[in-house]
Amino acid sequence: MTLICVTNTTLFAGCPTAVTITPAVGSLFQQGDELTCTSDGYDPTYKWIDTTTGLDVSTLNPLTLPTGPFTFACVAEVEELGCSAKACISGTAYSKYPKHDAFVTLLLHCV
Repeated sequence: MTLICVTNTTLFAGCPTAVTITPAVGSLFQQGDELTCTSDGYDPTYKWIDTTTGLDVSTLNPLTLPTGPFTFACVAEVEELGCSAKACISGTAYSKYPKHDAFVTLLLHCV
């Protein structure tokens, strides 16, 4: 299941009004995939937040996904104007290297 939400704050000329996260809903995510945040507004800065913990994850854009479930918000902010907008995305990033639950047995035969 993937969830997308968009929330805006007070609007001024130059403030971000729309934030887009790509790839979008319905994408299959793998570990190492990148989420990119874009926005309108005058030269916004970006911040990624883990919405389950409320902790800042990164100020790097794009954000590289770890393995496992995730719920992130990307906040686009124009600090000089004191305004921001955000978009949220959640999903699961699957490992590029699937675990194998089999044991490998190697037999050496000396002649």
